Amino acid sequence: MDGLILTEEQLKKEVEYFLKQDAFAWDTETMDGAMPDTRGVPTQNQVVWIALATHGRTICIPMGHPNGDVLLQKAHKKKDLETKKFVQYPNIYDAPPEQLKPSRVFEILRPLFFNEKIVKIAHNAPFDMISVEKNFGAVPTEPVEDSIVLQWILDENIGQMAAGPKRPFAKKLKVLVNWYYGLDYDKEEVGKCIEAHPFKKVARYILLDARNTWLLWKKFRQAIQEEALEPITALENQVTAVCCQMGVIGAPVDVQAIEGLQVDLAQRLIQIEAKIYRAAGRVFNINSVPQKQEILFGLKKDGGQALKPIKFSKKTGLPSTDAETLEKYVGNPVVDALLEYQEVAKILNTYVIGYIGDEEAGKPCRIFNGRIHTDLVQYGTVTGRFSSREPNLQNIPRPDTELGKKIRGLFMAPPGFKLLVADYGQMELRILASMIGYGGLYDGFQAGIDAHTQTAALVYGVPVDQVEKWQRSVAKTLNFAIVYGAQKAKIAKTLKITVEEAEQLLEDHRKAFPEIYKFKEYILKVAKSRKSDPHIRTMLGRKRRVWEVLPEIARKEAPRLEWYDPTQPWRAERSILARGERQVINSLVQGSLGDIIKLAMVRMHKLTSEDALKNPGKEIHMILSVHDELVILCPDDRVIEGVRLLEEAMIGKEVQDLIKVPLDIGDVVVANRWSEAKE
Repeated sequence: MDGLILTEEQLKKEVEYFLKQDAFAWDTETMDGAMPDTRGVPTQNQVVWIALATHGRTICIPMGHPNGDVLLQKAHKKKDLETKKFVQYPNIYDAPPEQLKPSRVFEILRPLFFNEKIVKIAHNAPFDMISVEKNFGAVPTEPVEDSIVLQWILDENIGQMAAGPKRPFAKKLKVLVNWYYGLDYDKEEVGKCIEAHPFKKVARYILLDARNTWLLWKKFRQAIQEEALEPITALENQVTAVCCQMGVIGAPVDVQAIEGLQVDLAQRLIQIEAKIYRAAGRVFNINSVPQKQEILFGLKKDGGQALKPIKFSKKTGLPSTDAETLEKYVGNPVVDALLEYQEVAKILNTYVIGYIGDEEAGKPCRIFNGRIHTDLVQYGTVTGRFSSREPNLQNIPRPDTELGKKIRGLFMAPPGFKLLVADYGQMELRILASMIGYGGLYDGFQAGIDAHTQTAALVYGVPVDQVEKWQRSVAKTLNFAIVYGAQKAKIAKTLKITVEEAEQLLEDHRKAFPEIYKFKEYILKVAKSRKSDPHIRTMLGRKRRVWEVLPEIARKEAPRLEWYDPTQPWRAERSILARGERQVINSLVQGSLGDIIKLAMVRMHKLTSEDALKNPGKEIHMILSVHDELVILCPDDRVIEGVRLLEEAMIGKEVQDLIKVPLDIGDVVVANRWSEAKE
């Protein structure tokens, strides 16, 4: 097979060719490592294949594929005589050809992967980069690029909205290849279990993966230049390298505390379950949607709560019982208890079982050597901010809640280290004030006044030093409503006031801060004026496409929505337009904040890398990024240096020059556990 490498001489000759190129794409195929269920865990898996593609050349190198190409025995089930259960036996093939040892392959590849002049491209680069780190002993050096990230920069709405003429459903390699080139080359999903397939089939599969990644990269690169997206692409490429390094290091956790929390939460669920039964007046299956529907929406004479349905399942046509819908019925004792149950169950399943696993439920443990290695997804949102997965650390409950503190308390500094924690203070409002450049919010920041206090003073017409606690709390709600686009109904619910009172508050806010509303109208006008491609750009040039702001787009999207009523199409169109208009300012502010936190991470990565060269064995590492917060692991005898590096990364001149009002991260917290950062 062309491109198949089985000898050292072949590989060395190919590496010589690749070293003469400006870039190459590559891909890996993996199997479980020393522990089961780890093929998808890059720090633990075993790299069995690696493929490379560049100008005029594509190669693949097997390093331990277990199968040949001749099928000796088909997969079958057989009854075990002792257990009386059927056991699944896989296909059996003849012996594979002799393959190179991984140690020799990676030794020969080292000059290529650690060449600082050659771009290394992968589709979902952190997975491949971290997977080979244990073979190289280090993460391959920059420059690196990720074709998923490039596609996302070009169209952040992929996977977020219905597919149409502009976009496919997802960013997966095979989906994009099919979309752009009409090629469907992996109907058997070979990569999910390479050991179940013959040698040549896997070789062909990985060759196509590498080659198609290369082709997509060239296509995306050209489009990025055409759309003037080079600056934000340069930032995101550096962020990819940061994500790889953080993924290798991981975040240390207290396994014993996690196991203790599992017991506590399980007991708490039993108590809440009893509360639900008392409120409902009978026992039922809490996890059964039909039974919940019967309890909540059934007539009172039949033992139901007689709630009026407000949302229906598109699949069944029956009333919805999801958490978002139940929130509309807060105040009903059964609903309140069900929401509490769902919250605790989510914590248990997501942050406890999601960490330590559950063998019986088939959920693998995600803690290795006392650390969690979350997959920090830089392309996980439409605004540019991070998401994370396996496990998700971006939706941990607020630190001012009991459960939020418990979850954060699981992350700790090992002996000899401290956690350094810092977050940007009121950063969304600082960005908004900076963009406007004048007005009450801007003046308050310039004078060093807390934004919520300044807002309360102007809304209620009182001196700053006479603002009461409740007034500041109301102002805080108003400020976040402005940034996130919350409506009067949401404000009323949050503040426990009437909708009319919330409407009056918003009117008072408009009078106190007319410049904010003028700015919002201006930004919306700019987005709408770009008829062929309505969008706004963040501080660092990220493009946020907001097609929904135009009526013609709203009409096209409306029939796809689950709540669309064909007898009243104007309602759907109006709702989409309103949503799009809210997204404009939210995307501008949130996207700019995403840019800034990513810039701070890149700066911190650079500073700690330089510091590590001067202090070998005493390295300072960035281990977590959650929203606008950074967590650093620092030797306890180097805390002063660590604090200095973190402050420089987050509010140094390069960052401060982007914002026209003073930045603030307060005092960097030195802690043993993450929960101590916000007491």
